[in-house]
Amino acid sequence: MKRWLPMEPDLSVLFPYDNFNGSWRLIPQKRFAQEFPASWKYLNENRERLESRESGRMKGASDWYGFIYPKNLEVMNLSKILVPAIATKAEYCLDSQGKYYYVGSGGGGGGGHAIIPKIKIDMHYLCGLLNSKCLDTFLQKVTTPFHSGWFAYSKAYIAQIPIKLPETADEKKLADRIIESVHAIMGAKTKLCDAKLSDRERRILEGDVENQERRIDELVFRLYGVKGLPS
Repeated sequence: MKRWLPMEPDLSVLFPYDNFNGSWRLIPQKRFAQEFPASWKYLNENRERLESRESGRMKGASDWYGFIYPKNLEVMNLSKILVPAIATKAEYCLDSQGKYYYVGSGGGGGGGHAIIPKIKIDMHYLCGLLNSKCLDTFLQKVTTPFHSGWFAYSKAYIAQIPIKLPETADEKKLADRIIESVHAIMGAKTKLCDAKLSDRERRILEGDVENQERRIDELVFRLYGVKGLPS
């Protein structure tokens, strides 16, 4: 999970669940074997390892190939903002297509979290706010600090961040500009994934990202009525 856009992973997660009448359930073994024979073969090749999870808790169980703690399955394929559980600065990234399935951090400090708003709000706008210096400074004041400049980005602290919903015409213009900059950043980040880029092209795109991030910071300061952060 990297700032603005998730990095394309080298590995994939096998998600053995499907939606049955609005409820996410483990795909039955017979259907799994028929519809996904290669994946079913892979699971069976690793059955001993899967059954040995948590001191053999899954041994002999009919759901031995399922998750031990299947939580929040209904939101996995939704549009969401992802954030690492710990980071040195805001690293919120947008999964607009619901492509990435995430793993919660539990108590170990790894993994990450997903943000799915309960209110109607543009996800690019929200991602822009969360990645701004203004709101990230706020979060780092209320969150748990770790050594070497790392901070916890968990639900308890993210939920305290004040999200400004634009109401006036001026505020809506500022919000539109934030959205515009986020789109520009994500476009540049996508192009930067191209290994064939020349050094010059890469520098130009990286410069574009930096300029748009500065623009977002300025717009968020204005939106929240903040003159600037202390040096």
